[in-house]
Amino acid sequence: MASLLRLPLLRFCVVAVALLAPVAALSGPTLDAKELRAAVRAFEARTAGQVLRPVDVAALRADLGLGTAGRVAAPSDDAATGKPALSGAGGLFALQTGQAIQTPNVRSSGQREGPVDAGTTNFRLMMASLAQSYSGINTLSVITAQGARGSTALSIRSGTVTLADVRSLFAANGMPPRADGTFTAPLVLWPDATLRLSPGERMGLARDQGAFVLSMGHLEINGALIEVVGGENPHEPVFMPFVTVLGSGSIQMVGSTLRGLGFGRTAKFAGLTVAGNPLMQAKRRVILRGNLFDDIKIVTIAGAPAAEISGNTFSNARNNALNVMNAPYAVVRGNLFRGTAPTNAIRVDLGSDHALIAQNVFLGGERVAVLINGNSNSVAVRDNLIWRRDGAGIKFLNTRCGLAEGNILVDNRQKGIEVRKSDGVVVQQNLITGNRSAGVWVSAQAEDARTAVRDNIFEANGAGLSAATGAEIWISGNNFSRQLPKLLDGDIARLSTRLVRDLRGEGSWRLNRGKAHAQEMLTPLCGSET
Repeated sequence: MASLLRLPLLRFCVVAVALLAPVAALSGPTLDAKELRAAVRAFEARTAGQVLRPVDVAALRADLGLGTAGRVAAPSDDAATGKPALSGAGGLFALQTGQAIQTPNVRSSGQREGPVDAGTTNFRLMMASLAQSYSGINTLSVITAQGARGSTALSIRSGTVTLADVRSLFAANGMPPRADGTFTAPLVLWPDATLRLSPGERMGLARDQGAFVLSMGHLEINGALIEVVGGENPHEPVFMPFVTVLGSGSIQMVGSTLRGLGFGRTAKFAGLTVAGNPLMQAKRRVILRGNLFDDIKIVTIAGAPAAEISGNTFSNARNNALNVMNAPYAVVRGNLFRGTAPTNAIRVDLGSDHALIAQNVFLGGERVAVLINGNSNSVAVRDNLIWRRDGAGIKFLNTRCGLAEGNILVDNRQKGIEVRKSDGVVVQQNLITGNRSAGVWVSAQAEDARTAVRDNIFEANGAGLSAATGAEIWISGNNFSRQLPKLLDGDIARLSTRLVRDLRGEGSWRLNRGKAHAQEMLTPLCGSET
């Protein structure tokens, strides 16, 4: 009988606290979720169907009242202990106007760097190099799409060429472009070659003729358009043109538009791909800044350390919009992801340690917006807005020392932030509101794994914090006052009575094995000051 009375008593306590506890504002500037929802809806209505040019993401963030405050370094492993170590701690997301994106110094198209050496080549030679690191999947489709011409491509072995130069060279080598300048055959650039596209120029790639660009050299694309032209390829219907940079090649693309590129089951032909080779050091850093990627299957950065992907608009991706693979210290900052999106917006995978995912805006889309996976350690996900995904907001999977800080996760169909099979993840200073499942979900953890959840605001989620084999979770400073009645769920649901007495997070608790242990202070997790 006593067991039957306990549940109504718990409900009574929860309701009583909800009625009596005032909703005090946290110290520092905060964000009104209702106003944010209205602002995002207004932006979506105002720009519906407009994908003609990149969105000024810094201005958009300012219009939405979002901050771009600087943050501490990404976490790293502590050299002494081998356990996760995080240096420093930032404040609550500050409402500051974003900084304008600066363009790199791209040389004018009138400059030349040595004589141009051009002719034709069998592109299978370069395909073989690509297959060594990225498999031979879909290579036959590229070859089949060439039809009777076979695997002949225009080859630029050295020198710097413009779009006009390339068109003339195609014609001189028996592969003339169409009247509008569209390429009708593949273009291959070797390590000593550079292709420059200038503002207002258009490089069309004929799908029905099997055109594509494969480069081990350098691409400088400034204010240009690269797009797919023509209908289905008669020899290989699945084929779509692509731009792939491989080996020691590099690309700097600013203020440009790529439209319609990419096909296949691997990333190497999936749209715009940088497929670096760890044995071949690139001469230049990869920079993608202020571009529009429309109807691209995937933009992939693989094997290219310290790449910058900033201020771009990803619209209507046909797969995950951006892959970052084996690309440590990549910076993905200030981008907009919108339109149809059948899977993740960003995947950080295969050892992309110390990557930074910051100040991006995600509007809609399927599955989790930001997936950190594949032993990509010390990755920081900061100050992003993730709005109405059909999946979750942020997920750490098989990683160490992840940091989710200052993010705003609103009205996602599943979880706000998920931590799974990961150690040393810190979830702090996030606004997590209106998500249908748990605001923060911790599951499938190793027995000695630790997760810190602190200084977050939980509001009207399906549950506040939930765990399923969550191992050890430290909580401190979280505001659950607008999360009633479902504060905790899963393995830790029965600890809600302890939390309901401390909705403002004045105490520090260590949750482990179904018990809550009060702590005067939390042992540093990832080396942070707690």
